[in-house]
Amino acid sequence: MQIDNANAREGNRCQQAVNAIIELLKLQCQGFILPPSEVKNLLGLPKEDNSWHLNEHVARLRKELARRYVAMEVNPIRGITVMLYRVPLQSYVLCSLRSLRQ
Repeated sequence: MQIDNANAREGNRCQQAVNAIIELLKLQCQGFILPPSEVKNLLGLPKEDNSWHLNEHVARLRKELARRYVAMEVNPIRGITVMLYRVPLQSYVLCSLRSLRQ
């Protein structure tokens, strides 16, 4: 039961981080860089953790942001760079049966 509670807290922490990043992206046109200290604080990681970039919370954050068309690049020295993907204007391709037969 303690493991379930710990997983729920970690998931909530990650979701809070995603929400904070999405809010910051609304204020920034191109994106932004979060330094390692801010990333650790946002994800609830220990401040002395030098291998923070390998933590599963960072991988989960990347996955959650990708679902919202947000790209995230991780650099152990600079932190994380966050920017919006370019979403295609048309998410479908028009085709006819005639072109499929050829």
